[in-house]
Amino acid sequence: MLEARSLNFSFSDVFSLSDLNLRVDKGEIIGLIGQSGSGKSTFLRLLAGLLNKESGAVMLNGEPVLGPSHRLVPGHPKIKLMTQSNTLFPNISIFENIAYELRTFSKEYQVQRVTNLCKHFKILELLQKLPRELSGGEIQRVMLAKAIAEAPEVLLLDEPFANIDSINKRKAILFLQKIIRKEKIACVWVTHDLSDAFGYTDDIVVMRSGKIIEHTTPEQLYFKPKNKYIAALTGDYFMIEMADKKKIIRPEHIYVNEKGKQNAIVEACVFKGGYYEVLFTFQDQLMFYKSPVFVKQEQAINFDINLS
Repeated sequence: MLEARSLNFSFSDVFSLSDLNLRVDKGEIIGLIGQSGSGKSTFLRLLAGLLNKESGAVMLNGEPVLGPSHRLVPGHPKIKLMTQSNTLFPNISIFENIAYELRTFSKEYQVQRVTNLCKHFKILELLQKLPRELSGGEIQRVMLAKAIAEAPEVLLLDEPFANIDSINKRKAILFLQKIIRKEKIACVWVTHDLSDAFGYTDDIVVMRSGKIIEHTTPEQLYFKPKNKYIAALTGDYFMIEMADKKKIIRPEHIYVNEKGKQNAIVEACVFKGGYYEVLFTFQDQLMFYKSPVFVKQEQAINFDINLS
């Protein structure tokens, strides 16, 4: 189990993290989202023991994770941090790069573990190549295999799938999720891709200006956001008057039906691939809902807003 307790950090007078509290259990995946500059990557580095905190504590299974001022080699041996930067050794093969994490194990186990990981990350054919011969997406998959090779207790991911194509990305995420559960790895995953955050995490933590402002389930975060910042960060939204109060609603809350209590005129219908986006004006703002079929311009529609 990984814990951050009342964690504080500052860099000069322009950036700080304050009173950060987080608990990640074994086998749990926590998504970490927020605008650029909100402190997500710095938080990961604090959790990894790569930065010195001002106050508070980072604990792994009840033992403190010390910062670089207390360790000759910064970081914790049971915590792996993967970023978008290419940290592979440039002059040895992909197999050797991954097997380096298993250097204290037998050669037989190294081959077995590396082969199994690379099979699932679809990079078996790359094992004898050098890093410079790989694409950006291939390098990211290699770095994922390298990060989990030794079965760390904590895996910290900073945009790990940014350069991977959608098909290989889905396969990689599903395998990563499976191995995190099986090997009981506590995982914190920074991402800007909401489909990743919503689809593959247990909970989501939202950061703003160096603080944690929300920690809840993906469903709760999307359908019942606390404020405009969270709503804007997590998808399309509208602010409407309901029972003399301002309410945040999503396109999915708009239920078009013949007996709907509200009405509007369709202004446009835009094909989006798997659905149509039907635009209309309501309460002096442009809104839309998703439709499986085309709706004609200037057609009258009736709808209800269902927040249940």
